[in-house]
Amino acid sequence: MDKVKSSQSETMVLKIKDEQNSDTYFDNRYSNEVKIIELSNIIDKWEETVLFSEKGFYSLKGKDVEGKSKEFISELESLINSKIEEMSFSEITYKMTAENIKKEKIAAITNKMQIYEMQELKKLEISIYETALESSVKRAVLYKNDEDVILSSFKNGLSVLSSMKELLEWNSKVYAERQKEYKSRFYYSLIKAFMEEKDINAYKYYMQCKDYIYIDNKEELEKSLNNLKINIIAYNWAKEIILYELTDAEQETELNKINDTEIKNAAKHYLEDLIDIKKKQNIQLEREEKEKNWKSIISAVENNQDKSLLYIDYTLNKEHINAVKQYIKQIKKDGFIKTDETEFIKLAEEVFQDFNKYRQKDILNYRACLSDEDYSFFEKIKSMSESEIQSFKSDYEYSLKILNTLNIEDYAEKYKFVKLVINSLSEFKAKNDKNPDLVERNKLIDSVCERFKKVKE
Repeated sequence: MDKVKSSQSETMVLKIKDEQNSDTYFDNRYSNEVKIIELSNIIDKWEETVLFSEKGFYSLKGKDVEGKSKEFISELESLINSKIEEMSFSEITYKMTAENIKKEKIAAITNKMQIYEMQELKKLEISIYETALESSVKRAVLYKNDEDVILSSFKNGLSVLSSMKELLEWNSKVYAERQKEYKSRFYYSLIKAFMEEKDINAYKYYMQCKDYIYIDNKEELEKSLNNLKINIIAYNWAKEIILYELTDAEQETELNKINDTEIKNAAKHYLEDLIDIKKKQNIQLEREEKEKNWKSIISAVENNQDKSLLYIDYTLNKEHINAVKQYIKQIKKDGFIKTDETEFIKLAEEVFQDFNKYRQKDILNYRACLSDEDYSFFEKIKSMSESEIQSFKSDYEYSLKILNTLNIEDYAEKYKFVKLVINSLSEFKAKNDKNPDLVERNKLIDSVCERFKKVKE
């Protein structure tokens, strides 16, 4: 009986031990498998956050990506090795599984990174080639008057296309189309550059290279070249007519010799423009000569008054000669120029009737009827800004209103009033180191009005 009990007890102990060993084995197996999955997750997370982040590997472009895959993979390998060591797999089988996962994951990630790297470097190469093509066209345009540079630029472009054919594995049809496109762009750009400068070489190059140019561009160029041809011929006609300094009737006769209506009309317009330009040039030259003569006269009056008349340039117009004589006469008589009040007020009215016209007005001869101070005042007005002129105009109009209320029509009285206003404004600026605003200016003018009334009374 005891033996039977002893046997049953041993059987129970063995059973319990077997159950305990089974639980331990299950726990270890479960723990290792979880670690394997965790390791895989860590690698996937690294790929997501490091490679696909805003500044990660796949954000790199062109030359920046070159050789970077090795750096990233080295970082990943270090991370996986440290994680495998931390996990301390209890069985060699699971450690081998972890190593296999490491190799497979690294191989797959490396492959994708290298493909991306090659794609980006290929894009970079293509971009460099395209830039080289564009540069060959631009260089030809910049040196358009140098045949050797044009030829070498064209050959360089064709050489680049040949290299692109090898890189991109173009078939003969694609290669031929790219050559055709390049030639069209090259000659089109060159011809357009000549046309922009109204150079007849545009026509020469077009006749040489028109077969290379695409039909749409060819139609555009032909139309523009026809206009250029008309304008060049018309301009040369007009320029030649101007050189002979013909009368209006003689100019009309020369124009009628042109058979082509378009050229004739264009020549007429150019002739009008050239005549206008020549008039302006003559006016400017005359103004410079007058200014030069006035400086000589003023210097002569100051240093050698008796001989001052000898300094008059009689090749200039009568108005200038008379003004200079009047100036010399008044200096000899009074020693200074007294302002003609009528001329002062009339000139002031011109300023505000059309300021832009006044800017262009030659006021040199007013030296004979305006004091140095008043002449400088009207010269200064010419260089005023738009805002300064508006303020000046406002003051002038306000002064006119007051003059009307005072019933002042005499030019001498008007001149006195205007001079008082000008001096008051200048005094304010000197005293306060700033220009008065509108309210202050009106108060100053009102004050001048009161003073003027008292003087009259």
